[in-house]
Amino acid sequence: MNMRLIGGLAGAAIGFAIVKAAFLDTFEAIAFELAWAAAKQGHFFSSDSLLNSSTFWKCMAGAVVGLVAGVAVGGQLQKRR
Repeated sequence: MNMRLIGGLAGAAIGFAIVKAAFLDTFEAIAFELAWAAAKQGHFFSSDSLLNSSTFWKCMAGAVVGLVAGVAVGGQLQKRR
């Protein structure tokens, strides 16, 4: 399988986890847990409320930065093979 794809997916997950653990304040962390629990039960929020959420954008930024870093690392690992 392509190392860039694996690196990108892993990087996005790690970036998301880092943002969730380190950059969300208490209120945002509680809101994230409530939203995630509701999504697991099949209740989804409107795209308007989701896009206006700072929690969403922080997590998305972490995932994108992690994705880019993971693709770069995966590309370097693929070159060394």
